[in-house]
Amino acid sequence: MNLSYFKGNAVGVRAVSCKFPGAFDTDRHFRSYMGGTDYVTRIPYARWDHSAYYDADPESWRWAKTCSQHACFIEGVDLFDPKTFSLSVAESRSMDPHQRHILECGYDALVRMGMKRNTLMNSSGSVYVGHAF
Repeated sequence: MNLSYFKGNAVGVRAVSCKFPGAFDTDRHFRSYMGGTDYVTRIPYARWDHSAYYDADPESWRWAKTCSQHACFIEGVDLFDPKTFSLSVAESRSMDPHQRHILECGYDALVRMGMKRNTLMNSSGSVYVGHAF
């Protein structure tokens, strides 16, 4: 950062939390990444019936198909605990998996920062979220 152009309050990043395919936390991901681990697998039937979308033709994208049979997947997306966030089971089931993922990562980052649930109530702060799928 060029400080000659910086005007305003400094920002401090105190914690980061991420989930990656094959590695449930940030530390494990970076260790496996440095080791050259490849998490690309054949698309499991438990996710969806891929045969309905697969076509070996590389031009299959033109008719809403794919020529790839492989992808990376985050395991355990169904292991969300709604009680942690004071949600009912019905409400958590109706949520998009990305919403549950963001809640879990946000909470994990706060815990890594040393925050506890009772200290978070009535406190001020900011959380910046980025999500890719």
